[in-house]
Amino acid sequence: MPTIQRAQGYPSFKDKGLIETKFSPLLDKNLYARTYLARCTSSKYIGQIKKKGDKIVIAREPLIQTEDYVAGKPYDIKTTLEAPFEMVVNRGKRWSQYYDENDLSRSHVPGLNAATLNAAANALSRDIETEAIPELISYAPVYNRAAEATGKGAGKISGKYVLGSATNPVALTFANIVEYLMQFPAVLDETDVSNESGQRSILLPTIVAHYLRSSEKLLDASKIGGPSSLKTQFLTALPGIGNIYISNLLPKGSNGAFPILCMTKEAVNFVIATQKTRVIENMERYDGVLLRGYAIYDWGLARPEGIAVGYVTPSQTDIAIVA
Repeated sequence: MPTIQRAQGYPSFKDKGLIETKFSPLLDKNLYARTYLARCTSSKYIGQIKKKGDKIVIAREPLIQTEDYVAGKPYDIKTTLEAPFEMVVNRGKRWSQYYDENDLSRSHVPGLNAATLNAAANALSRDIETEAIPELISYAPVYNRAAEATGKGAGKISGKYVLGSATNPVALTFANIVEYLMQFPAVLDETDVSNESGQRSILLPTIVAHYLRSSEKLLDASKIGGPSSLKTQFLTALPGIGNIYISNLLPKGSNGAFPILCMTKEAVNFVIATQKTRVIENMERYDGVLLRGYAIYDWGLARPEGIAVGYVTPSQTDIAIVA
């Protein structure tokens, strides 16, 4: 490949900060901040996988059994372990951005380091979660979701929770949203999923998050949300419920129903790492710069009892605006 020398006074694009050894870790950081999966799943291997096909093995909790105390009787020595969680990393996505010589002659382009990183992270996060969210919804066991015909019957022990189904969603209002969301941690409690299994989270579509902000049951709505909401998807943490996140990627049904996804951190294992990030200058055909990268990622179901799903339709038709 021929090398094309730049004219004096026109620095290399990499001289402006896009250095390969720094680029990939910064992309990892941006990607983590924007990805719901990375924040709400067990993601101990973030950035540590090396290639597609890597195998992840994670030990599970031991199965402890008790026995009655009998004076003088020695301990009955037992070793009972669940099979470890295993997952092979098989998914990958590529991205690229090319700046030609006309782009590079414009004064603002060499300063697009952060914008390129942000755009790559946003695109990867959007496409990975578009792929992941329907799968996560499908993982919820039958006792952690409502009967399709009635929208009722969730709860492994009681069967009393009304989470709504895709065909019979719960009609959501500003008045009932808090009580509706409070059902999710109760459903998980009935499966013996404790807080030690990782912090719980609920993923809401944007319109439902608006209902939560406007709820009559929240006395200080000013504490909900903030300037970071759109960047991190994090809305708030509600006592007894968990961390609330927002997404525009929850699929809306033809009847207007949205899914609500609740899960504990240890329910799903998620891994991701950016690889082969390159800044290629002086391309053979054009005097330009090509930025490109590759992300390997995957997820696996570790504890299905830690996922619950419901369906709602926003039914508040009139929003009063006070002049």
